[in-house]
Amino acid sequence: MNKVTIISKYSKKIHLAFYRFHMFRKSTKIYFVILLGVFTLYLAIKYTLEKEMDSTNLLIVWSLAAFTILLTPIIMITRTSVIVNQEKKERKEGSEILEFTKDRILRKVENTQGSVAIGWYNVNSVYETKEAFYFYLSADQGLVAVKQDITSGDIITLRNLINKNMKPNKKGKIAYKKCFKEK
Repeated sequence: MNKVTIISKYSKKIHLAFYRFHMFRKSTKIYFVILLGVFTLYLAIKYTLEKEMDSTNLLIVWSLAAFTILLTPIIMITRTSVIVNQEKKERKEGSEILEFTKDRILRKVENTQGSVAIGWYNVNSVYETKEAFYFYLSADQGLVAVKQDITSGDIITLRNLINKNMKPNKKGKIAYKKCFKEK
């Protein structure tokens, strides 16, 4: 059987994990903000050690450093929460049905019209975690396939479909990575 079907209710926990994974593995924006925070902290320490700096300017420099350091967790928490809450409203109580075959990935959301067929050539990369598979269709667009929600087929069949049907990169390898160690 070369078919895997996954029927999932929306899980806030799983999707928060996906967006955090995305933020630290696939996005460079968060690293830019972290680098900016380190740089402002360096400047604050440098100006503190100089004797000529008055207290008002020193307060401004340290306020700027504290703001940029706190900016990283604030961006993470608010951005992911807003996206997850928006998706929860859109999905409501409907289940998402993902059907993986050798020809395509079919996505259907209950209580909506139509379905989306995605060719394997549209899948840029796949990451497997303990709980789910993350299928990236572009830098900011992806599908979450929850392992425990597999109704037909199994994880091994899904791995085989990924390995056989994803388009290889220029080096001849597919962009599939297992992000955990199996026992």
